[in-house]
Amino acid sequence: MGELLKVEDLRVSYHSYAGEVQSVRGVSFAVDERETLAIVGESGCGKSVTARSIMGLIQTPPGEVKEGSHIW
Repeated sequence: MGELLKVEDLRVSYHSYAGEVQSVRGVSFAVDERETLAIVGESGCGKSVTARSIMGLIQTPPGEVKEGSHIW
């Protein structure tokens, strides 16, 4: 089986009047064929930002997927 999705060291920040806010810090995971992945966590922990990053929906500005983040 092959990998369908691989995320490595995902880091996403948003820039505001108060400075930089780090929304996602160093998330890594892989999903193989015939696997299911559930991302769970508290409100505001970065689940939606992670999903939007994978789909390429982070608006720049104010959002920024940091250099060194990889999504395959």
